[in-house]
Amino acid sequence: MTLRTTQEAARELGIGYAQLFNLIRYGRIVPPQKTGSGEYYWTDDDLTAARNALSFRKRRVERREMADASA
Repeated sequence: MTLRTTQEAARELGIGYAQLFNLIRYGRIVPPQKTGSGEYYWTDDDLTAARNALSFRKRRVERREMADASA
């Protein structure tokens, strides 16, 4: 099991640190475990959950853009 920092996880997901943190902040994903110093550490399962949340958001935006274009 590979553990990553939030910065490393964001880089792997292709998004910024703030966007990843906001997924947690606004309840889109369950927060990963924290280290003793209070930083999040990300497992493969945590990254999968984040990917799923990001793909759902992308599909929702695409559907909205299609609806706007047809109106």
